[in-house]
Amino acid sequence: MNNKYKVKLSDKPNFFEEAVQLAIKAAQWEGDFQKEDFHLVSNEEGFKKSVEEIDKEFEDIYNFQINILEEAVPLFKGDKFWYEITRTEDKDIFKSDYLFSWSQNCKVSSIEEIDLSMFLRMNLEIFEDIYSNAGHLDGEYESLVENLFKESSWQDEIDIKLEDIFELINNTDYSADKKLEVLKIYIETERIYKDFQEKLGTCEEIVKRHYHLVEPRFNRAVDYYKEREDYDDIFEMSKITSLKEYYSDEVIVRFNCVKYNGGALRVTTGTELNTKLTLGILLMELKAYSLSFEDSREKLIEKCKAIGDDIRFEIICHLSKRPYYVKELAEKMDLSSASISHHLSILFHADFIEPKVHDRKTYYSLKENALRELGEGLIRFEKVIG
Repeated sequence: MNNKYKVKLSDKPNFFEEAVQLAIKAAQWEGDFQKEDFHLVSNEEGFKKSVEEIDKEFEDIYNFQINILEEAVPLFKGDKFWYEITRTEDKDIFKSDYLFSWSQNCKVSSIEEIDLSMFLRMNLEIFEDIYSNAGHLDGEYESLVENLFKESSWQDEIDIKLEDIFELINNTDYSADKKLEVLKIYIETERIYKDFQEKLGTCEEIVKRHYHLVEPRFNRAVDYYKEREDYDDIFEMSKITSLKEYYSDEVIVRFNCVKYNGGALRVTTGTELNTKLTLGILLMELKAYSLSFEDSREKLIEKCKAIGDDIRFEIICHLSKRPYYVKELAEKMDLSSASISHHLSILFHADFIEPKVHDRKTYYSLKENALRELGEGLIRFEKVIG
């Protein structure tokens, strides 16, 4: 990773974030929870093993998920408020998990640390993110406080006027049902706040009670990266490459047990510029079971075989100095043109060389960074398979 970033690896789970993730999963669960309905991956498409084989391979995570969902799903059954505030909006302006985005921004590790003031700010901070980071709705919303918050104050002290909240919500692309449930937070504050504390507190306790099932895996994930002090493959494999667009002094990397197969990037702007990356503890392992990874594996094998031959390795050495055409290279290596053409074809299909026609001759040259890319691919492969 770029040296301008200081990476801090969190070696303990954040049970508040874990509880939020459990609440999201439980509130979105359709119907009663049945063990046979749950698998670590939703279907076999894209994986080289069956869902049952993956469940068995990662039995610790599977049992952890079964236990926590079995307890949590009944808590949220039929609760429209929790369903709406945990539901991801399918809009360009805001696709993140509604609650999880906020929980990553909180400097807390337990629901007990969330007071009423923090609770009321929750939605307003998300709205501010929408306007400042997603950019705009009509091109004029550079600052939520300056442009939309008229009579209310919410930074140093909380004084919220419902008409301001209504205007904020009305200017989002949320569904009508979600707008109503968000508005309830500022209408039925005492009841909603109490329910929020109770249900997240219960989820926190559920996760803590079953954490021992995944603690060894969590510790292994932390130790793996502590030893290497190298995080490039995390960002590469989790497809979170946009991190390099930000200029944060410190990147906090933490692992998540409940959201075991995904990654989430959070950048806090303003006076406290901070980047947080939360990764599921199975993200890398499941990547190794994907067919796309298998494709990459086959390509690595093809490349290694291509340069594993003495003649082709010598060709690579010659082409690293300058381009050659077939007859010239054949004479230099004392081989037939047919033989050289055969080996060049193999190197070409393995993406090591590229042809260029000049003066009616086809010259072959070594592709820039071809060997370096092979080396980096082997390093990433080694990290994923452990």
